[in-house]
Amino acid sequence: MLDIDDTVDIAHLACHSEPWTSMTFSERLALAGRLLDTFDRQRDRWARYTVAENAAPGPFSKDMDAPLPGRREDGTEAAAPTTPLGVVVIVPWTGASAVALVTEVANTLADGGAVIVNLTADSVRTGRLIGELVVEAGVPEGMVSVLTATAPVSKYLVTHPDVDRLAVVGAETSRQTTVAA
Repeated sequence: MLDIDDTVDIAHLACHSEPWTSMTFSERLALAGRLLDTFDRQRDRWARYTVAENAAPGPFSKDMDAPLPGRREDGTEAAAPTTPLGVVVIVPWTGASAVALVTEVANTLADGGAVIVNLTADSVRTGRLIGELVVEAGVPEGMVSVLTATAPVSKYLVTHPDVDRLAVVGAETSRQTTVAA
């Protein structure tokens, strides 16, 4: 479980140090927008990866309405968060769309949180693509990590004492299912 501890430590350090702590909400929104733009350019590739991993086109290739960074679910502008989210683990539930997953990562970054995306052990290609999106969008090092893990390792991650929040992305928007860890 040392890798999990290290990953959480890296995320914690990244969201509480430079350059992250000096970024304004507007700068984080712009970064989140770049991540979503990068995803838009890679949608076909994402669909191919997830079809190969899931043996079905449904769960990660369908579109889903999700609130965009800086917006509430009703479309109005959101205020800048008063405190950063800290370390947030995002878990895509069965049936989660790629759009919802990447939008949740973007929203969490916009709100000041460091992200650990927890994928199933057989989602290596999807994990690689998330990593490529993050690098291409210019997300600061340590702010997004991707772990593909078995159920026991995932349980250790989501119950880790230094994880501040857990967001489950699924059929409903995760803003409704985000809970303090």
